[in-house]
Amino acid sequence: MKTMIPSSLLALALALALGVSACRTAANSSEIKTDGTPDSSAQTTAIPTEASGPYIIKDSDYNKVLDSEILPFMANGRKGYFEGVGKRKLEYALYEHDNAKASIVIVHGYTQSDRSFGELVYTLWKNGYTVNTYSQIGHGCSENLLLSDKENLDAMATECKQFQTRKIGGKTFYKNSKYGRVHVDVYERYIDDMKTFMTMVKNPALKTYLYCHSMGGGVCARALEMVPNLADAVFLSSPMLRNKTLGLPYWAANFVSKAMVLAGPEKYGLNQKDFAAEDFIFGKNTDHSSKLRFDSTPKFWSMQNGAFRSGSTTEHVHALIRLTTDVVKPANATRVTVPVFLNAADPSLDRWVELRGDESFCGVIKTCKLKIRTGARHEIYNEVDSIRLPYIIDMLEFFADPSSFVSKAN
Repeated sequence: MKTMIPSSLLALALALALGVSACRTAANSSEIKTDGTPDSSAQTTAIPTEASGPYIIKDSDYNKVLDSEILPFMANGRKGYFEGVGKRKLEYALYEHDNAKASIVIVHGYTQSDRSFGELVYTLWKNGYTVNTYSQIGHGCSENLLLSDKENLDAMATECKQFQTRKIGGKTFYKNSKYGRVHVDVYERYIDDMKTFMTMVKNPALKTYLYCHSMGGGVCARALEMVPNLADAVFLSSPMLRNKTLGLPYWAANFVSKAMVLAGPEKYGLNQKDFAAEDFIFGKNTDHSSKLRFDSTPKFWSMQNGAFRSGSTTEHVHALIRLTTDVVKPANATRVTVPVFLNAADPSLDRWVELRGDESFCGVIKTCKLKIRTGARHEIYNEVDSIRLPYIIDMLEFFADPSSFVSKAN
């Protein structure tokens, strides 16, 4: 006998399948090194010299700077793989500054990778910071838990060319649909991998700061609850601290996501599917309002041979529901003692996360400052000048002196 699922639970399951930060960019990688140390042989040419003074890219200069500076800069980072949980190989890219003020680790969001923040990485480096990035498990060219060992090795050995796209009905899809699915068994894997990477790149002579977006924001926040001295300060951008679930309580969201896992942990969640590049339409399913940056997205995709991620598996959805349930518990959040600058998108424009998660988390942390960016969509860092420039200026001021910044009145 087939079990009938109430329509209200199906609606919630649909919301859960959608309720993760959808940012469609991709990654690239080169030399493979698996012993947990940076591969110095992977650096091909010297990184350009830093310009003097504060550096912020305006919309009017974006296209020129992208082609002449940002993309070459990203290509010349020091790249390789490190071993995460279960000796799974995760790609990284390091952009070291000879006279660094501090070291910043960027933790990306759902479907993103270590190549998703090229403009931001370059801006931070030009302002005097070493910047370290990596792709979380199941993202970019890092290993995917759904693939066999041979499939993962083939993908890494060919810089993801093993899973280049194919045309079906005029649309571009992966040759291997499993490669595009975002999957993790438990959210703790994300945190353990992050701790391993931060240990690998730590410079005892420098303070270590975090920049964390969306799902990465939830991972960073929970990591700091579990290991309060993991970093010296954290900048959260539209962090995934509570997903949108049609206003239904999280205990119900947790129940439904568990039921979906029982039906098949590696299957796509409801309304999730192989993602086609042609479905990426400005103004329809993008999370910022900058046409300039939207139009440049294929250039970042091309750095990873066209690779990009698709939807979320049922087990991944459940892991994120667990994460967002745990991270906002007062008993957990009060363990965070480092300066936190939490930047929330406009609640009326962010499709993926709810402001009350930010308020619950930040509200019990004495060293947390919350700022709502009016008019901003989920990807604040990709927004137009009127929104992005004040955001970047605040970010640079925060990293210059985190403790003083968060102690100022809002």
